[in-house]
Amino acid sequence: MPEKKIIAWAVVISVGAALVSRRPQIMAYYEVHKLAREDHLLSVVPERLSDTSVSANQGTMLSYFGYQYEVPWTDIVKVNQSGTMVAVAFKSGEALVFFDPASAPDGAKIISVGAADPRNVLSVFGPEAMQSNYALASTILNLTPKRISLWISPREAAGTAILLGLKRIYTANAETGLFSVKTSGYRGYQRGDPQRARNVDLSVFDDQDHEFHFQVGTAPGKPLTITQPDINRILDTLRPVPISERQN
Repeated sequence: MPEKKIIAWAVVISVGAALVSRRPQIMAYYEVHKLAREDHLLSVVPERLSDTSVSANQGTMLSYFGYQYEVPWTDIVKVNQSGTMVAVAFKSGEALVFFDPASAPDGAKIISVGAADPRNVLSVFGPEAMQSNYALASTILNLTPKRISLWISPREAAGTAILLGLKRIYTANAETGLFSVKTSGYRGYQRGDPQRARNVDLSVFDDQDHEFHFQVGTAPGKPLTITQPDINRILDTLRPVPISERQN
């Protein structure tokens, strides 16, 4: 019996020592799973769009902030351009907001500059996450609470917890769907299903890591007539305004 008691105490002491050494991981695990219970989107990862077709309806070419794109709607009733954004409303109820790409925040740079010790940024977030703003968004959106465990390093636990905290911002308006989008010139993410949500967010990046942010929506009281091919039309036609036209 004494030997059994000694073994039992040895086990308790070993477990206690292990828990103490894993205190940062335990705290991160607790905080992250608490957030996940409050926000189920932390456990959601982007899905591929099931419909990549492009609307061929009669439309309108819009040109703002040095870029142009087409929307499959006509009869503009109001244009409101203020600072770094422009909102265009159509008679049929659709509306589009486009933000000046030059004003898009450089998330990767902000994190690097704001870090207490910039030398540890790569080791906390990983080299892939900091290569570009698209890579940072991709890392955050594809991360889930399952990444946190007691067996990862304290530094990885802290970095994962921070990224999951940021995911609450990156998944805003994604209650009806979170999708990855990709064309020959752009890649990024769409938050919201136009058949289920009145407002959809589209954030894409070009090869130079310029971010293009659109908000597409339907006016209150109007039926949800916007389709995925309508949204695909915007991305499919997005390109810089020719220099000759800018001069004119």
